[in-house]
Amino acid sequence: MRGRNAEILRFGPFAFRVARGLSRDGADVPLPPRALAVLTALLADRGDVVSKADLLHAGWRDAFVTDASLSEAVRVLRVALDDRTRDSQYVQTVHRRGYRFVAPVTVEIVMSPDPADVVAVPDAPSAAASLLVETAAPAVRDTFFDPAAWRPIVRGVAASVVFMLVSALSVAVTADRQRGPAARLSVTLPDGVRVDALQGSVAVAADGARLAFVAESDGQARLYVRDVASYEAHVIPGSEGARDPFFAPDGRRLGFFARGRLSTVSIDGTGLRVVARVDGGAGATWLDDDSIVFGGAVGGGLARTAAAGGDAMTIATPAAASSDVRFGWPEALPGGDGVLFTVITPAGGHLAATDRRGGYDLVARDAQFGRFSSHGRLVAERAGQLVTASVTRGGRAIEGGFVATVTDMASAGVMAGPRFAVAASGALVYVPGAAAGPHRLRWVGDPRIVGPDGLAEALVLDRDTPADTRLVAAGLGSGTRAVAVQPTWRPDGLEVAFALNKSGPFNLFVRPSGGGEMRPLGDSPWNQTPTSWSRDGRTLLFTEFHPASGADVWALDLETGTRRPLARSADDETGACFSPDGRWIAYLAHGPGGWDAVVQPTFGAVAVRLPASRLLPGVLGPASAGRELRVILPTSRHTA
Repeated sequence: MRGRNAEILRFGPFAFRVARGLSRDGADVPLPPRALAVLTALLADRGDVVSKADLLHAGWRDAFVTDASLSEAVRVLRVALDDRTRDSQYVQTVHRRGYRFVAPVTVEIVMSPDPADVVAVPDAPSAAASLLVETAAPAVRDTFFDPAAWRPIVRGVAASVVFMLVSALSVAVTADRQRGPAARLSVTLPDGVRVDALQGSVAVAADGARLAFVAESDGQARLYVRDVASYEAHVIPGSEGARDPFFAPDGRRLGFFARGRLSTVSIDGTGLRVVARVDGGAGATWLDDDSIVFGGAVGGGLARTAAAGGDAMTIATPAAASSDVRFGWPEALPGGDGVLFTVITPAGGHLAATDRRGGYDLVARDAQFGRFSSHGRLVAERAGQLVTASVTRGGRAIEGGFVATVTDMASAGVMAGPRFAVAASGALVYVPGAAAGPHRLRWVGDPRIVGPDGLAEALVLDRDTPADTRLVAAGLGSGTRAVAVQPTWRPDGLEVAFALNKSGPFNLFVRPSGGGEMRPLGDSPWNQTPTSWSRDGRTLLFTEFHPASGADVWALDLETGTRRPLARSADDETGACFSPDGRWIAYLAHGPGGWDAVVQPTFGAVAVRLPASRLLPGVLGPASAGRELRVILPTSRHTA
């Protein structure tokens, strides 16, 4: 320290003063607390190399972090200084050692009553957020994490010095054993690798020591595996188009869906085996007896097969003429007596458990993708948030209701699957982003521009939010359990179409917008939801869910009552909408390579297909932009 003589350090157009921070030409330049601490440390030893350890101590004294967090802070600092990495004017990287402040500095001494107004390395801000995660994470009201869950990770950290799942982590650890917050880690993916919001699925081994995730590079989705005791993730060969990975109980093998197949592979990438052919897989769980239960089997049900391959046996199927569309994303019940799974309906998802009759028992309404941790806790997604609850009866009943724990998770809707994974030990991995429901296509610009480049200008993929359907559900009579969903207005606003499960499955209805009697638009044993009206109000596009072909796009002529299929294949096709001029129809199609946006003439068969990820600017939010995963680990620290 240098007494009460305050130093103003001037370099280029910048001035720096500890008590006031950085300024440029007299205007303040805001810096996050960690970047400010790094700049202060570099200026204190300007001209000399400051080791990474010293810089980490300066900026993160109260938390364990990795070199990647420091690199991110330096990047932010360089952006503020308009400093180029390859030809740095201010902050120079010294390979394998640290950083050095290299610009000439003029020191101006002024008198100051503030003893902190000197150039010295301050303690890390105690109440400020770090660049990647909050230093003091908010308390989790219902802690479902087991402190033993992260012991393998700590051992991995000791072996590899850093816990860097991909390239950058930042950890904040403050906890009381019973009620304290969890450690939160942000994981920035390498350059050229991003998480697709519509297929960014993740998995974590039961002991929390290994992570698998689907990410996209060079336009191709692949499966990556990251061991805690290693510095880098590696790609699983032959995993192009992968989605919905899941670990074996021993953590040494993986399963995943790709190109219409359910496959398994060792974590080192060897021993790739096709277990079953599945047109539209919907998640899987690997049981202790070395069998696999998977969703999306024939008829949209659950099936069981040996991990070594063989015939698949159906164990549950949606009942005919019901509102159930598909069963998916199973999870073994804690007692091993059956599986928990998600019942997909046009109104959303519900959690259910298999029974001995081939049916199911309802566990929780309006929740999906249930996963168990080791302390009898259930983790699920509800309204785009992660929630937890205690369970009883071997995981077949909720006790005390759900409590929200994570609100910044990406959500692609019940048809697309979860964006999180929970280890049996309690560790949680998730893709950060918008907490929203399903997505829908919306026409913008000139709809007549068609082609791979034109589509990006003509279409965007919006996050959709559930609409208020009370206006169309009214008048059904007291005591009815019927639900109306997907209200779709005619362009002139005179009528609204919707789906109603009045007699079992969701079928199409229409009623005047000002009230009045609703009328059915046909009777079908299959679930249907409207999606778009033509400009003249004569044609209604809708999605029909068929056990054999999945979701299909149909058009209904409201004057004649005739209907015709527009897209009906083994792929799921949904969300069709007319262009403003009525000449084109766009819809989403889910095939072996993930979700695509498809455009075709209203009266014609020539279609243009484009990966839906190209229509997703900002869906994951500006902070992540598809470049992050996040990890929450249980922590423990005894307090006096």
